[in-house]
Amino acid sequence: MTAIFKVIQSAWIRGALLIFFIVAVDIITRKMSLGESEWLLYFVWVIFMVAVYISTYTAPRHKLIVGMSHTITISLLFALSNWIQSHLGMGVDLGGEKGFGVVFALIYVTSFIPALIASVVGLIISGKNYKK
Repeated sequence: MTAIFKVIQSAWIRGALLIFFIVAVDIITRKMSLGESEWLLYFVWVIFMVAVYISTYTAPRHKLIVGMSHTITISLLFALSNWIQSHLGMGVDLGGEKGFGVVFALIYVTSFIPALIASVVGLIISGKNYKK
């Protein structure tokens, strides 16, 4: 592995760990019957945008691709979380085998604009730091 690939991988992992944290908090709050709270929705989107920003900012190359790839990360993790919760008998909106694809698609579409905003901000701020 080249050094640049390791740095890009490290930048991606930082964001992915934050997204994993988001999904874990979502599962825990649902288990505690707090999943319907409006604050949780804001929390998820803010932390998601921070994760995308961190990945974009810290990636040495291909910044936009690294940041935007987290739309797939969050979609996959939430779809997997929904699928696991439905198989454990927990209440989910879209359970079963078709629920995985539907949840993946919904999260992917709704996460695209916040990810794009966070990626562009990370790209702009990281660009300003290189000019110093």
